[in-house]
Formats: sequence, C-alpha cells, structure tokens
Amino acid sequence: MKDRRGIALLSACALTLLLLGCRTQPKQEKKAADQQKSADVDRVRKAAEDGDAKAQFDLGRMLYEGDVLPEDLSEAAKWYRKAADQGNAKAQNSLGSMYLFGQGVKQDEAEAVRWCRKAADQGDSDAQFDLGGMYSYGRGVPVDDVQAVRWIRKAAEQDNSGAEAELGERYGKGKGVAKDHVQAVNWLGKAADHGSLSAVLTLMNMYDEGEGVPVNHLESVRWLRVGAGKGNSYLQWILGMKLASGFYELRQNEREAVYWFRKAADQGHSGAQDELGERHYEGRAVLQDYGEAASWFRKSAEQGDDFGQHRLGLMYAKGEGVPLDYVEAYMRLNLAAAEAPAGPYRDERAKERELVAQKMTPQQIAEGQRRAREWNPKGWGWKFPYRDRPR
Repeated sequence: MKDRRGIALLSACALTLLLLGCRTQPKQEKKAADQQKSADVDRVRKAAEDGDAKAQFDLGRMLYEGDVLPEDLSEAAKWYRKAADQGNAKAQNSLGSMYLFGQGVKQDEAEAVRWCRKAADQGDSDAQFDLGGMYSYGRGVPVDDVQAVRWIRKAAEQDNSGAEAELGERYGKGKGVAKDHVQAVNWLGKAADHGSLSAVLTLMNMYDEGEGVPVNHLESVRWLRVGAGKGNSYLQWILGMKLASGFYELRQNEREAVYWFRKAADQGHSGAQDELGERHYEGRAVLQDYGEAASWFRKSAEQGDDFGQHRLGLMYAKGEGVPLDYVEAYMRLNLAAAEAPAGPYRDERAKERELVAQKMTPQQIAEGQRRAREWNPKGWGWKFPYRDRPR
C-alpha cells in the first residue's frame, strides 16, 4: 500500500513539475528570442558603423519598419543614404521612396527619381517598377507612357509580380502599348503565378465578363484557385463562397468550402471566420458545436466585423456556447447596430438590443453602454474600422 502511495505521490510531483515546466518554457523561449534579436541588432549596427553597405541597408530597414527597433524614419534615411552612397541598389531605391513620400526627409520628387534611377540602372526590379510608376503618374518626371512601359517591362522580365500585373493591365487597355489580349493574359498569368492578387482578380473578371476573351467561368475559377493556393486569404474566402453556393458550372461543395474558409480564417480573415461560425452553429458540413461557433464569431467580432458582433451578441443573449450574459450581449449588439449601414439591418439590430435591454437593470444597461464606448478592434479583418461610435 505504501508503495502505491509512494508511486502516486511521485507521479503527482512529476506532473506538477511537468506543468510548471510547460508554463515557464514559453517565457524562457521568449527571453532567448529577445536575447538573440538584441545580439543580431548589435551585430548589424557594428557592421554598419564599420562601413558595410549591406549592414547599413539592413539597419535602415529595421529603423524604417519599426519591428526589431523603434521606428525612426530620419535615422532610417541616414543609414539608407550611407548604403546608397556606396552603390547599394536596395538602399538607393528605399531612399528614393522616402524622398517620394517625404518620409524622414523633405519631400523631393526629383531627388526620388534620381535615386530610383540609380538603382534601376543597376537592374533592381523594384526600382525599375517604381521608376515606371513615376513615368506613369508624372512624379518627378513628365508623364511618358513609352518610358513607363520600358521600365515596367524590364522589371517584369525579372519576374517582378507587380510589374507583370501592370504590364498585363496595359496590354489589356492598350496603354503605352498596342492592345493585345493574348499578351495581357500572358503577363497577368505570370503575375498570378507569382502571387499577385490584382492579377488574379483581373483574370477572373476578364473570363467572367468576356473582356477580350471568351466567357469561361471555369477558367475564372481556375485562376482563383491559383491565387488561393498561393495563400491569399481574400481569394481563399472568395473560393469558399463560390464553392458554398455553386458558381455557374462549379459544383456546390460545402466540405471543400469549409476547407478554404478555415485556411482564410486561420490567417485572420473575418469574413471566413463568420462563415465557419455559421457552419458550426448550424452543423453544416461540420459537427454542430455552439462553443466552436462562438469562438469563430469572437475572432471576427474582435476585428470589428459587424456580422461577428451581431451573432456573438445573440449567443450571449441566449447562453448558447457562452454563459448567459445580458451586459455582454447588449454591448455586442450595440456595436453591431453602430456599424450596420442605415436601413433595415441597423433597425433590426437596434431592435434586438432593446429586447435584451428589457431584461436588464438600468445599471446593467449603463455598463453595456460603457463597454461599447470603450471597445476598440484588435485587428483589421477585411472591413474598415468602425465609422460610427456606439451610443
């Protein structure tokens, strides 16, 4: 008996140590990661101060992006200039961009063109594409579609997806080149294969509307699949919606729709999170699970999505998948009503909010209103932030 108790005690101690280890491990990993990050910054800064052009560019980028180091655009421009003066093409183009938009330096479009051209002449595809854009819109140089196409083509021939998409668009419109839909599809297809969202959307529209090509909805979906397969959450959501409803010749397939919704939702796409929430609530193509539905609606709602706010508010009002909580329900429905466009949707949500208010004390209503006023989205999802603050 003593042996059994001893074994049980040892097992309990081992479990406790394991749980404590699990709690401390993330902290230790974060500390190690922070130390490594600090060491990397120190290494780059020392190399930059010693005159290494690539390190100077890297340090400038750290200061510009504000992830590894606090954002400091003036310091970023200083280090970009040091690297640019040594002929670093990436730094030259970055410095040109800062002059173009007046970031960390006084805005000067002529200076922007000068630095951008230095990088473009070295064969940097981003700089070539940017220089083409300057000729397109007359930023620092006169508008010149011939020169624009010349530089955009140079970038496109180096597999720059933005340049490929722009060149395809120009062939489709005959802007700076003779209109040629075969060339348009060719360059847009290259851009789509390299992950360009705009190229995929243009190809889809061309095949859906018959713009320069025969109407072919399946070809439109094929390009949509290309973009979704590249990991674009917006295209994954669109593909899910088309599979869920059936799109012309595309057969309805709820299970595959869920697959694409999940891929998009895992990347934070609030529309896809809404779709998963609906399916878990209804038990459509997945097991019905109110808790899982509430979880997905919450992810969407926390990004400021009015549909997610609305559905989560109703679940709190009914205690479905979450504890019954009229204050939280009132707050969520208040936010959903504030975001909905004026008309039936806003009126419906306001009515649902008032039905919940009938079950609340004045103190609870005041608390719900306070929470709504102080609430802020934690992300961007796929919609704009709230335009109207809730009352």
